[in-house]
Amino acid sequence: MIDAERHPRRTCVGCRAVRARSELIRCRLGMDGSLVFENFGRGCWLCPSMECFDVAGTSRRFTRALRGDVSLTSLADARIAFVQLVAYVGG
Repeated sequence: MIDAERHPRRTCVGCRAVRARSELIRCRLGMDGSLVFENFGRGCWLCPSMECFDVAGTSRRFTRALRGDVSLTSLADARIAFVQLVAYVGG
């Protein structure tokens, strides 16, 4: 069996590194335009690091990957949630 079949790989929108899906955090655009961390709907993947989140936010990579505008207020709120999520998953 090919390794990619056993361990699906995704690309981080921040650093563009290709990693196993289990090593990344998935986010999507909520109905209200907020960035939420859930596993359904059109989404993108992030390494569990603040550097990747910040790069994706400042370079508009979230907007391109999610095909929708992510407001600065939404990014600020999502950044707080991301810090808590990374601390919870141990990243």
